[in-house]
Amino acid sequence: MNLLIAHSAPDTDTQSDADSAARDLADMALTLAAFAQPVTVLFSGAGVRQLARGGDPDLSEQLLNLPEFGVECVAEAEALADWPGADAPLIPVTPLSASEVQALMHQATQVWGW
Repeated sequence: MNLLIAHSAPDTDTQSDADSAARDLADMALTLAAFAQPVTVLFSGAGVRQLARGGDPDLSEQLLNLPEFGVECVAEAEALADWPGADAPLIPVTPLSASEVQALMHQATQVWGW
């Protein structure tokens, strides 16, 4: 299983490196899935804010495609507990405890982080 970790928060003022990194992560996840490679995206720490509605429309479109391509999306439960606002995340994510995140990292054959 390939594990991609999103840990950068989006920059709401400019098209920052964090926004570019998030798009790159989504591109890589979709590419792996298109070639039938098992892939999980972990939204970690400030990276859960990539799931907020009303962000970069291109990134939002890519994120919405992840579940459709069979990409498993998970997030640190602690980071989700600090979720800003009443809106649900843009896509469904499974919350994981710290021990579950650690186990996920050990199960992965390859790990990338942005």
